[in-house]
Amino acid sequence: MPDLTQNYQPTAGTDGRVRKHGSPPTILAGVTKWERFAVTKAIPVKHFGAPADPATLTVQPRILKSLGGNKVRVEGNVNLDPADQTETGTTNLTNGVFVTLDLYGSKSEQVGYSNVAGLVTEFKLGQSPDNRIFPFSAEITIDGPFPAWGDVA
Repeated sequence: MPDLTQNYQPTAGTDGRVRKHGSPPTILAGVTKWERFAVTKAIPVKHFGAPADPATLTVQPRILKSLGGNKVRVEGNVNLDPADQTETGTTNLTNGVFVTLDLYGSKSEQVGYSNVAGLVTEFKLGQSPDNRIFPFSAEITIDGPFPAWGDVA
């Protein structure tokens, strides 16, 4: 089971890949920069032990915390050369698609987050004068808890 305490910790890295969600695991794009951020939501809880406002006789809420969601911002390159064995010719990487991410904290040590499932909620495809092939940026809302930090194949 993933370590749920880490869901409150932001992390970042400089390598990774975006894969088509499901099977076969086709690589859609390479990631050159990623950052993960979590949102904590405050949940007001009214209960018997909470202080009351004597003027209005309303109970002042206590606050609990809840994980509001995990998101990952990624930047990278979509390589449209079908001869390249690491990426596909037609990526179908667009807004509104489900993807799986492999995010490296250290590619030389092959560690990071593996098989991170999510929905692309923002997608920008661009052009670059420095010979980068179709740079893109995306925001991905994570589906479920973030997996534990570990080996990435």
